[in-house]
Amino acid sequence: MIHKYLRLRKRAAKDASGNSTTPRTGSLDLVNRGDRPFVRTADNDEAGLLAEAGTPINSVARVDTITFAADGVVDGEKIAYGDEHFEFNASDGTTPSNAGATPVKAQGTITLTDNPANGGTMDIGCDATGATMQYRFQTTPSTAKDIKIGSTVAETCDFIISAINGTDGLHNTVANNQVTAANGTSTTVVVTAKYNGSTGDAVVFDESSTNLTMDGGGTLGATTAGVDPQYTPIDITSTSTKAVGTLTFIDAIIANDQVKLGDTTYTAIANGQTPVAGQFNLGSGTAGNITNLIAAINGTDGVNTANASATAASGAGATLVATAKVGGAASGAIASTDPTDDQNHMSWGASTLAHDGGVTDENEAAIAAATAINGRAAFSAVRSGATVVVTHTLHGTVPNGYKFNDAVDAGNDISNATTTAGVAGTEGVAGAQYEDDNYLYTCTSANATNEAYTWKKSPIVALSAESFGSTTCAGDTLAIPVTHRIVQKTTGGDAEALTIVDGVPGQKLTIILTTDGGGDGTLTVGTNSTGTGWATAVFADAKDTLNLEYINDTVGWIVTGRSGPGTDGGPIVA
Repeated sequence: MIHKYLRLRKRAAKDASGNSTTPRTGSLDLVNRGDRPFVRTADNDEAGLLAEAGTPINSVARVDTITFAADGVVDGEKIAYGDEHFEFNASDGTTPSNAGATPVKAQGTITLTDNPANGGTMDIGCDATGATMQYRFQTTPSTAKDIKIGSTVAETCDFIISAINGTDGLHNTVANNQVTAANGTSTTVVVTAKYNGSTGDAVVFDESSTNLTMDGGGTLGATTAGVDPQYTPIDITSTSTKAVGTLTFIDAIIANDQVKLGDTTYTAIANGQTPVAGQFNLGSGTAGNITNLIAAINGTDGVNTANASATAASGAGATLVATAKVGGAASGAIASTDPTDDQNHMSWGASTLAHDGGVTDENEAAIAAATAINGRAAFSAVRSGATVVVTHTLHGTVPNGYKFNDAVDAGNDISNATTTAGVAGTEGVAGAQYEDDNYLYTCTSANATNEAYTWKKSPIVALSAESFGSTTCAGDTLAIPVTHRIVQKTTGGDAEALTIVDGVPGQKLTIILTTDGGGDGTLTVGTNSTGTGWATAVFADAKDTLNLEYINDTVGWIVTGRSGPGTDGGPIVA
């Protein structure tokens, strides 16, 4: 008999001499529920001592594919899933534009001037699969997402709240996957996104009903705009195109002429003088002047340190080309002037380096995005070409409510498609078991934190005659029976064309030629077994033995062994 409730204490640990040391903490509870015993840990995890009745399912993680278009991305573009927000950063690769941001969840308000008419609808958020939730006002609710029209506006507001939150106890027992609802006043309901910032601002929030309005233009955020949490930078500094400026030497420069690049000013001094930081010697002609200025900017002259903002190189003709060290808007703000150049010996042509927004092409954007996304515990990401496949760490339906958003997408060059929706699996602990009429299911892995559960199934074969016992098969009887474990065969005086039908998965069968009547018995396997290494087996001598196992209805029977007294060592298998 199993007691209804029994506590099993863990035994105290013992040293090498068998003496008790510090007792082990914790306990296990043996609980009988529904005539099935369970062991329950202190963490309230349960494992059945007997298989539970039912058919468990594996959990599935949501999978998305981000695709970058051919025009690439620029500094400052953003993408987000739920509360995870990312920003492409071409300036320094590490500093988010909203460092220290305080996140805010978007809100919208439903206002009733009177009770809505029967049949009016509201589209709000999404369900567990990611599909938009459409709620319908009904005098007599009859199905999920029906909202009862109350006797007063205040009562109807209460019914709206309970429907959205899945707490009405009637037809709405599953909460909206993207929002929650609460009372504003007796005539208003405030709907709040479950996630911060732009992902909440993008949640569907619209109506088609009388006596009812919903603020905003079809999405949340009109009552309270969402504020993004601090961005995770996506580093594109090395791949973003950099701002460029060209310094043209119009005439021979002279001592005290100056060039400014970034925050550093370089002053020409006479050839032969000893320069200090911020100076360069005049060279031999324009080419020499350009060479010496390049060395000063790049910090290779032994005097100056490398310019913090840009590098320099020779350009076509009498020009020097400066290239920003970083991309994005910051590179376009790098100063390029000639403060002291009274006779206009040289010209940059612009007061700052010229830039194109710091474009990173689609493949490099995908590489950088995958790296940043992989750095967050909520995801794993794999890049292929210009796409990134994102797998959410949390299994189940909650991630189906994570709104993907590209609120700042300068060229509409980022798109997302959910390729696999999350599915909530059957909870369990490793080793737990379920059974139905056909299979025994065992939980092979369980991660409660990520709600990830994997179940493997094994077919249940009912015990019957084919599982045990033996039978005989007389001479000139051609069908080998599969109703017993062992078949003792007798052959007649003439050749026999033996046959065998399908078995059941896992069934084993041994065929023994107990009496040789003179004629060979040739067993031809069924069509399901072709391609498994044999097609026929010839029984020629008494005591020829063939061992078979039925794998499934695709593989069929396979030979697991043979033996016999003749020189062939048993039935000839071909």
